Amino acid sequence: MPPAYIDVGELEVFRDECAEYALRLTAAGVSTEFHLYPGAFHGFDGLIPTAPSAAAPPPNASPS
Repeated sequence: MPPAYIDVGELEVFRDECAEYALRLTAAGVSTEFHLYPGAFHGFDGLIPTAPSAAAPPPNASPS
């Protein structure tokens, strides 16, 4: 499988499922990058693009 990138807000309805999916991918040997945004809800970066967490790179993101 190709590498996976998963980012999710802390208040996302499927937060736990996203985290579990990331763990399952990792356990299967898939290179996986997972980011959890504290206090964020689903679609926060699109609905409030000026929010600091929407404009900032994910925590621990490697520079591009």
